[in-house]
Amino acid sequence: MVGVDNEEHVVSAGDSLLIPAGTVHWYRNERSEEGAFICAVPNGDDAIELVE
Repeated sequence: MVGVDNEEHVVSAGDSLLIPAGTVHWYRNERSEEGAFICAVPNGDDAIELVE
């Protein structure tokens, strides 16, 4: 599950999602199996805050 600008999107293996720069977003794995994702961020200022 990915949240982008107060809208939730269900994604599955093999899916991709473009999140424009400056957009507030989050993700969570709602399955019992571990998950992984790839995040590509272009050069520039960026800040990541991990929230549990």
